[in-house]
Amino acid sequence: MIERKKTGRIAAAAACFLLAAVAAAPTASAAPAPRAGVHSSLRASSLRAASSTLLMTWYSDAGWRGTSAGIYGSYGTCDTAGYGFTPSDWWKTHMSSIRGAGQCNKVRLTNIAGTASATYSLPVSFGSTVFNDNVGYVKVWHG
Repeated sequence: MIERKKTGRIAAAAACFLLAAVAAAPTASAAPAPRAGVHSSLRASSLRAASSTLLMTWYSDAGWRGTSAGIYGSYGTCDTAGYGFTPSDWWKTHMSSIRGAGQCNKVRLTNIAGTASATYSLPVSFGSTVFNDNVGYVKVWHG
């Protein structure tokens, strides 16, 4: 269920969902962060959209290798507001690289503890950084 709140103008809800791009990929879910003025309450089992756009692909290994998952948004490609995701428990401890799609060319990663964050241009392979297998939040946008 998505609840929309008005704040001077109607903001698009950041309803997003994740589809595993590899059949053997572990089940993953993304809890979208609401855009300004919008509160979203979604369960992984009910994440469906009438139309969706690939925003980025997550990879379990550096260099865009290993298990992958396509991350989709239901409100088109990235704009300057972008989309935010909390990875599933598995992806939090297995993500090592990301490729953007469409206009999604920037990403901000926050570690699981919430003590470190950094912004990168996409694509990015972060296997040698503090974020390797340690991603608590992902924000992607066009910048």
